[in-house]
Amino acid sequence: MSCKRRPPLEPYKTVYLVRHGMAAHNVTGNLQLRDPRLTRDGREQAGSVRASAPVLLGRAVELVVASPLRRTLETAILAFGDQLPRPSFIAHPDAQETGVHPSDTGSEVDSDTGSEALMPEFADFDLGLCGARWYDKPAPYDVLARVRHEAGCDALRQRLERLSAWLLSRPERSIALVSHHGVFAHLAGVEMELGNCEALEATLDASGWAVQRASSEVVQVRTATGIITNYYGLTLCATVGAIGSVHGKRAAILSERRNEGAPGGGLGFVEVVKLGATSQLESHDARDAARSRASSRAGGQLPSFVSGVTSGVSAGTMPTLRRLMVSVGMIAFVALAGLSRGHGERSLRLFAREDRVFGLALPGPHLNGPNASIGPVEAKLNTVKPIRGIVIGAFGEMYALMSVSPMEAAARIKKQLIDTIGTIAARGHAQLLLARLSALAPITA
Repeated sequence: MSCKRRPPLEPYKTVYLVRHGMAAHNVTGNLQLRDPRLTRDGREQAGSVRASAPVLLGRAVELVVASPLRRTLETAILAFGDQLPRPSFIAHPDAQETGVHPSDTGSEVDSDTGSEALMPEFADFDLGLCGARWYDKPAPYDVLARVRHEAGCDALRQRLERLSAWLLSRPERSIALVSHHGVFAHLAGVEMELGNCEALEATLDASGWAVQRASSEVVQVRTATGIITNYYGLTLCATVGAIGSVHGKRAAILSERRNEGAPGGGLGFVEVVKLGATSQLESHDARDAARSRASSRAGGQLPSFVSGVTSGVSAGTMPTLRRLMVSVGMIAFVALAGLSRGHGERSLRLFAREDRVFGLALPGPHLNGPNASIGPVEAKLNTVKPIRGIVIGAFGEMYALMSVSPMEAAARIKKQLIDTIGTIAARGHAQLLLARLSALAPITA
């Protein structure tokens, strides 16, 4: 597996892989922005990366190599410009992002057309490797058609091999490579996803790349749709924090949970480096526990209960508590749904969503809302006994809730209970219970 650690062979380079800070297109999602700059948050990330990234703490680099796109050039200068002794700065076109849309297309070094050029703004860099139209490259993948282009993938592999050979030929032993998500995901022997301004320590020797140290445990990247791979079909790995920033909170929790108990601490054997004796980096579940404690101040009996249970619990025991909480909630859901089946329509629908496997839609308002589901994909369960449909849906809900935070699970269970009781209340029953539940402090799931 690419993200497993291996000892380097002499001679080797120590290369700190640093992804650029938050750029404008990362915020807006607008890939039509040509060569976007860092946002204010991105500049703050870049300016503090040597203090906030554990693998860089107390380390000095001799050479900084950056992709010639503006966001990586800015990140490199802000991160390493004040280092003493000052390193050399070189822009290398083979380190540019893999895509071909405008946000991944760079700018000319000099321009007489009136368009914004890299010089003189980035005079700190040696831009000699960037010729005219250095940013032209074939597309490895058509995002809209979801089609892989062999010629583009081959060109990507070749330029990353050139970049590796060039780095290995340099006299410097300690190098920072400031580049992009797609580059690190396809760098042979790395295949890692990084969050904005996340840094990893890797080594490069004659046999290739190997990741050595990271800020937290390295695991396989999983989302609700399965394991994530790069264009070559190789499984991607990442720290849990990076998975959260790239794929979202649910994917981070799912990836962490699926790798629990694996030998060597998660999937890999990458050394985990912390900031000081007590880590300032919390796991995803630890942050959820903190949010649960904060949310309890807003009131609400069920959220308060969850918060009280999880407030003093370590991240390692949170998955067990989540399962217990979900199980208790779903038992209550099954019981109430069973009561409601005699007071409402018996037709139960099975839905699939991007972030769910099954969902039970009872008559009346549902947890997901009218626009949340893609549509019925399997079959209406009106041909089976209603109680069987209720149980199937309940276990489907339980499976889906395993991949969300405890607070979100609590909110979903609460709303499912309200909606289920609403079916009874619509027939004139349980009005008092519905009123009491509805009086609880609202939580957005």
